[in-house]
Amino acid sequence: MRIGIILSFIFIVTTSVAQSYALVLNGAFVVLDGGTPAVPIYIVVDQSSFLGISRTSGHIISEGDYNFVKWNTSSSTGPYVYPFGFSTTDYIPFTFEKISGNNNFSASTNTSVTANTPLANGVTDMIPSGPASDASNMVVDRWWRLQCENCVTAPVSNLTFSYRGSENTIAGISCPAEDIASQYWTGTAWAGPALAPGTPCVTSGIGTSLASTVPAAVFSGAVSRPFVLVKKTNILPVELLNFSARCNSEKVNLNWATATEDNNDFFTIDRSADAVNYQTLGFINGAGNSTTIKNYSFVDNDPLKGASYYRLRQTDFNGMSQVFPPVITNCTNGGFAVVVGQEGFGSGNFWVSVTGVGLEPVSLSVTNILGQRIYSNDLSGSNGDYLVKENMQLAPGVYIVTASTKAEFFSDKILVVR
Repeated sequence: MRIGIILSFIFIVTTSVAQSYALVLNGAFVVLDGGTPAVPIYIVVDQSSFLGISRTSGHIISEGDYNFVKWNTSSSTGPYVYPFGFSTTDYIPFTFEKISGNNNFSASTNTSVTANTPLANGVTDMIPSGPASDASNMVVDRWWRLQCENCVTAPVSNLTFSYRGSENTIAGISCPAEDIASQYWTGTAWAGPALAPGTPCVTSGIGTSLASTVPAAVFSGAVSRPFVLVKKTNILPVELLNFSARCNSEKVNLNWATATEDNNDFFTIDRSADAVNYQTLGFINGAGNSTTIKNYSFVDNDPLKGASYYRLRQTDFNGMSQVFPPVITNCTNGGFAVVVGQEGFGSGNFWVSVTGVGLEPVSLSVTNILGQRIYSNDLSGSNGDYLVKENMQLAPGVYIVTASTKAEFFSDKILVVR
């Protein structure tokens, strides 16, 4: 039996066959279709026990980024098997083995084609080298989207992903000698290193990949995470926490930090007057492989007059690179200097530093291009340095920052990039 389900509301599957089960599959193929980020589709298993689904044959065909199976696990634990399959032929279950937590859990999966397209919603590229040249040849041609629902306490879990051997098109991989491991998109970058331990790969039949003791932080905040399976020797590398540029007298101090690094050889620092044509200022060695926060700095001793854009490029030992979004400074408006920027891409932290005015108060405001005031404040401090941080969730776009004292006025446009 083949059932096509196109829904814009939660679909609760129940049965009177056995009270122990919320869903019984005995030769049925349940097809989900039409889920979108705005209107996802759910099959809800309203049974907290991992025995809530019984399967003898058949499966649920998700094959869409937002075609979910949601399991109301609450505070129960155990191996929750999501009975996914491709078409009516291949059974590719996903197992969420919850060790601890008080939450429900949703999962979807879908195959992809050339260059792992279409990308999962929210994913901007398959780094390390960005849109122009990506690492899709390091990735199994299948996506998963996992989400902690009603996330009172985020779960600690073991995750087992299944894929069709024909979806393993990773270039140059030697199976079963090499491992395939899972990796997830943080919202701005691929988290690294890949989740351990991974599992030996296959190119035919059905393969699996295991991630053991995945920490609660991966799913905290009820976030939706796209996952892929990667060649473990070539995982998608650096997770950048922040990147800032601040005036310091007649110099500009650049600072950045990484949460994780894999195979990271070095950083390149570039500068531009127009955010189009860049020149290289210097290089800083990377940490190679790291799972702890690493802090870096670089000084531009001869900054440009007026606005300057600074960007980071990261290069692996294998020569592949990725480019991070730029930050902007304007440090040479007479004695009155203002620096604006973002920290922790996606975190919403927005900072403004004003220098060169002694102890005189400074009036500051931020408006959008429609003239709507988003932020205003009168700053006061000491040693001529005024700094304010606000958790401002700025959407991508152009904003105008103005600052003034009794004698001087500063205004500049900034570009917010996510």
